[in-house]
Amino acid sequence: MDKRLVTGIDIGHTSLKAVVLKPNGNGYAVLGYKEIILKEGIVAENNTINHQEIVKTLKEMKKALPFRARQVAISVPDNAVISKTLQIEQNLEESEKEFAVMQAFSHQSPFPVEELSLDFVSVEPKEQMRGIESYQVFATRKDVVEARVDALQKTGLNTVLVDVHSQSLGHMWKLTVERFPEKNKYCLLDIGAVNSSFTMFTEQGELFHKEFACGKSTASGSLHDASFCSDEQVMAESFNRQVVERVKRQIQLYSSINGSQDIKGIWLSGEGASTPMLAEALAEQLTLECELLNPLGLFEMRVAKRKRRAADWQHFTVAAGLAVRGIQWLRGKHVISH
Repeated sequence: MDKRLVTGIDIGHTSLKAVVLKPNGNGYAVLGYKEIILKEGIVAENNTINHQEIVKTLKEMKKALPFRARQVAISVPDNAVISKTLQIEQNLEESEKEFAVMQAFSHQSPFPVEELSLDFVSVEPKEQMRGIESYQVFATRKDVVEARVDALQKTGLNTVLVDVHSQSLGHMWKLTVERFPEKNKYCLLDIGAVNSSFTMFTEQGELFHKEFACGKSTASGSLHDASFCSDEQVMAESFNRQVVERVKRQIQLYSSINGSQDIKGIWLSGEGASTPMLAEALAEQLTLECELLNPLGLFEMRVAKRKRRAADWQHFTVAAGLAVRGIQWLRGKHVISH
């Protein structure tokens, strides 16, 4: 097993996407990628997974990826994660720090700490209080994490990182801005099967990520119920109007928080990014530049030409972000995990 290889696996409602990356100078190289469309849903509304179905699909996916790619980074949905900023005493030993954070979090958590997987990382507060350190704490139910990790283990894969979904998208926004600095006022609009999201960083360096219930499959499903919306073009137009309205609200919210930084454009990604006329509708009605994002185009392609498959590149944004986050996790100082 090559310790430098990490496979980001995006476990979606309608498909599994995987991207295998390795460090390459100051960037990364793509060694493999694969998307498998699911016959039935794997993720339920309460974020539990169909264990038998996901193990079977992961085994199929594993065959299509490089043999050495056994280290995996995955994510859990943001709505399954509790995030809080806590202050604890400075200059504690690591074991004391861990205990202090858990104690402080237990007083604010709606769930018993014993039932949670919990990580925390030091953050720079806006105003430093003498003798106090600030920590960002992330927690989710253990069964949400353990079910996914167990499925990967049964497939012979080793989970090196369980991240929060928004963090992978945030990191892909940063990588894209690094490649295209003249577009640093673009937002990343990821159109998923059930939910979509609006992601970018503020001028203060804070992640702005908002999800909204408007996805390709849910929109199609609701439109199918209406007899007058049987035409695909009408369905697409209705969906596009929904997306434009939701994005308009997010832009207004972002501007109210961030002030002077105007949004100049949109990078489209996700399963619904190529919906007919969506990019055109967003560009025209919001008066913004809009383009599809090819996340794998940010890296050097090392997949042999004979093994390259036609793919909807914009589907791989989350998986690519997870692979990068996994590599950085292995390189850096680990956050304490429970």
